[in-house]
Amino acid sequence: MKKSVQRTLETRFLIGWILAAWVLSFFLWAYWWFESNQSHLNHVRQRAAHLQYLEEVLSDSRITFAHQIQEWKDLLLRGTDPRAFEHYLEGFETQHNQAQMLLDQAGHLALQEKLGNSQDLLHLADEHRALYPIYKRALSYYNSNNPLSYAKVDALVHGLDRHLQGRLAINADLITHYVSSETRNLGLTESLVVTFDQPYRIALITLQLLVVAAFLRLYWLMEQEDKAGKRASVIMESIGDCVIVTDEKGHVEFVNHPAMHLLGQSHDQLQGKPFKTVFPIFNATTGLPAVDPVERVLKEKRVVELENHTLLRHRDGHDTPIEDSAAPMFGSGQQLTGVVLVFHDMTRRYQLLQQLREERELFQSLFNQSSIGIAYCSFPEEKIQICNAALGQMIGVSSPERLQGRKLVEFMVHPYTRTAPSLPDFGPGASLLHANSSREVLVLNGLGQQHWYHQTDTLIVSEEKPPTLVSLWIDIHERKQAQNKLEYFAYYDALTGLANRTLLKDRVDQAIALALRKSWSFALLLIDLDNFKSINDTQGHPVGDRLLQAISFRLKGIIRNEDTIARFGGDEFVILLNDITTPEVESLAKKLCTTLMQCISVDDNELFITPSVGISVFPSHGNDFDSLLRRADMAMYHVKSSGKASYRLFSTPMEDQRSEEYVLEMDLRHALKEGEFELYFQPKVSLSGRRIRSAEALIRWNHPQRGQILPNDFIPLAERSELIDLIGEWVIHQTCRFLHQCRRRGFNQLQLSFNASPRQLMRGPLLIEHLHRALEIFEIPAHALIMEITETALMNDASVHTARLISEMGVRISLDDFGTGYSSLSLLQKLPFSALKIDRSFVSGFRDNPTDNTLVKAVISIGLDLSLEIVAEGIEQEEQARVLESYGCHLGQGYLFGRPMPVSEFLLLLAQETL
Repeated sequence: MKKSVQRTLETRFLIGWILAAWVLSFFLWAYWWFESNQSHLNHVRQRAAHLQYLEEVLSDSRITFAHQIQEWKDLLLRGTDPRAFEHYLEGFETQHNQAQMLLDQAGHLALQEKLGNSQDLLHLADEHRALYPIYKRALSYYNSNNPLSYAKVDALVHGLDRHLQGRLAINADLITHYVSSETRNLGLTESLVVTFDQPYRIALITLQLLVVAAFLRLYWLMEQEDKAGKRASVIMESIGDCVIVTDEKGHVEFVNHPAMHLLGQSHDQLQGKPFKTVFPIFNATTGLPAVDPVERVLKEKRVVELENHTLLRHRDGHDTPIEDSAAPMFGSGQQLTGVVLVFHDMTRRYQLLQQLREERELFQSLFNQSSIGIAYCSFPEEKIQICNAALGQMIGVSSPERLQGRKLVEFMVHPYTRTAPSLPDFGPGASLLHANSSREVLVLNGLGQQHWYHQTDTLIVSEEKPPTLVSLWIDIHERKQAQNKLEYFAYYDALTGLANRTLLKDRVDQAIALALRKSWSFALLLIDLDNFKSINDTQGHPVGDRLLQAISFRLKGIIRNEDTIARFGGDEFVILLNDITTPEVESLAKKLCTTLMQCISVDDNELFITPSVGISVFPSHGNDFDSLLRRADMAMYHVKSSGKASYRLFSTPMEDQRSEEYVLEMDLRHALKEGEFELYFQPKVSLSGRRIRSAEALIRWNHPQRGQILPNDFIPLAERSELIDLIGEWVIHQTCRFLHQCRRRGFNQLQLSFNASPRQLMRGPLLIEHLHRALEIFEIPAHALIMEITETALMNDASVHTARLISEMGVRISLDDFGTGYSSLSLLQKLPFSALKIDRSFVSGFRDNPTDNTLVKAVISIGLDLSLEIVAEGIEQEEQARVLESYGCHLGQGYLFGRPMPVSEFLLLLAQETL
């Protein structure tokens, strides 16, 4: 009642407030209209005044400008008298300044009014200002003694003042027309009232918002009044249970929708009927009618419940299991006014109970027959309460009941320490499925066998029961064995069984930590087998693999148990020597070289191998794995450069040399992109006719900082960095290009030779492809090209095969530096050479050295007998040329006939010889 009175008072207040707000809004709007009208009218009048003032200023400027021009004419025509000249000059300047002021004012006024020709007026003002210096300069030519000079002075102004006067008149007329039109328009808009000021707008909007809020509150109060009457009905309809209300005689007064749906009758059909007739119930066990709950409540005046297993019989004959309770309703004076019966359908519950029984039976079947081991353990005691047969078989007991009361941890073995690990501690307060643990365990079963399983533990916590630990076991023994094999191959070399790079790095990191803790040093020995690739290529990879295995066996016999040998792939090995001094390292390295250089028997083959060993020592040469390995590699590289088959301890100059080579290698890569290479040509001259027969193409590197670099200084680096293929392709391409130019100039008989490196010959298909492409692009016959190769480049079958294929293409092959190798005569049998080149070491002193003289004669004689063209290089004296000619040598090459020269000089030399 109190709340209803309060809502009525609030309703009256809101209605009064809405009416007051509407009245206030009307007066505010009227005042707003009046103020806006007055502001707009003032603005119109002010703008009309501005436009009229602009028109007056323009009119004054036209008149003043006309006076200025008139004063200028009077100055020229009547200024012969100096005093009159000063008078007219003063008048002219006065009129000019007045006109300038008016023009500036007119331009700014037009700009303020945003007129279309405002910029033109501003330009007129600027041009009028610039006219004054022109007037002054023209007056300097005025001569009062020459009356005709005024015409010349006036001509210097070029009629600019008349032109400006005309433009001013046009703009003045335009503005006069605009002002007239705009004034009429402003007169028409004096009554326009649309000027919304910010304070009025805010106030009006605020009032309207307050009115809307009051309406919303009023609507809410009305809704509350309506809801109060419907709340009880809504509650009865919204609950899921069935509700029937009767009067004090047991007749139905109210039935909610769930009850109507279950009984299959509407509210009108049920209302007023006796409860017993609309609600027939029976005992499911006896089949007899059950006691009417409404009669019991009316009689006993207390809450009663139906018996268990009660059925509600419908009009179509089918029964529904129900569960209900009935309660009395009392009015004033504790008088019984009716009964409330609440009941619900139990069909779904019985179905769920049946489903639960079936699922329990299914779970029990799966639990007993599953191949996964399952155990339920108490927590935190971790004792087995129940387990299935699969877990009993895994642990090796005849019956799973024998495991009850024991702990799973009793059967586990740590793979390294052989101690029993503990189950994970989930801690207090764990919730359902909150703690999950998964791990691999090694189990020692009752038969004494070790087996790997994957164990997953889950802690289940509920309020009704103590926490339970569920443990699942899966057999992973075969997978674990395969994983152990993979882990072995991840850390060990498959061929030799030695450690690989990954394991070595781990051992070095451990050695660094130990060395820092115990203040000792250790060493890394990087071993590279010299010429192993030749053995691999000639004897085959199986022999090479067995050779590596034999070398690994010898290395194991040299080092101590605490040291580590690793294979880095290919023919490289690394040895980690712990707790060792530098003299001991050098002694062991010497022993290692002696041992490895002894003969090794592989498949009835007596093989000899030599090692190149680089040594770095911690901490003198580095404090991490990468720096120690890099510096050992530098020392090994130094051994390779110094003749191989030895060992060397790292030193700082080695790193400086390697750094310089690295910089040079980067410059070499840059040179390929920037075109820093150039071909020089050294002629090969016929000794009999002293005419150029051919030339050798020699590459030069024009370094931007170091100047010209000779091939001996960068070709070995290109060989090691594998840039030789790109450089070789460039040399072949440029040689064929130049040969094409020479043939177009008429030098059709000229032949050019180029040098092929051992690495190019080893990669035969790539070299042949480069030759094919260059010959095809420049249309060069193959016989015009000569490939010079050294004896050392033909030490393997692959290089010999490549040279034979190139010879079959038609390219001539010349054996360079003949006599400096150990297999020269045998090479002459392997390949169809077309030329033989005598090394300069024999030619330079063969006249003074009887042995060299005899060798030169023998080489020339052998070459002539084999019908080869003989070329002697390094000829610097005329006497050398005459003697070689007498021995039968065909061509000579050397400083006597010409140094290596650029293309332009060589073409000039060819042209001079032709003339």
